[in-house]
Amino acid sequence: MGVPKEPRSWKPSDKIDVSSKRDLRYWADRFHVSEDALREAVEEVGVNVRSVATEFGCVVTDGDVKCDPTPLAPDQGNRISAASGSP
Repeated sequence: MGVPKEPRSWKPSDKIDVSSKRDLRYWADRFHVSEDALREAVEEVGVNVRSVATEFGCVVTDGDVKCDPTPLAPDQGNRISAASGSP
């Protein structure tokens, strides 16, 4: 028997790496959007998590993401409605 390996730990960065499947899945889940919507937001506002959070109507405080569960109407300019499939 060998020495047991320590579990690999992963901590999200304050930047979103859209080339990383792990980052895409993690942040899309946190923002409640599709991976495609996340890629589009990163393309528009950059890789900074706080900037992307703002784009989705979310707030990042102490490393925790808080999103409003009620998306804004499309005419209010919020990307959440389009990403969640709401009319």
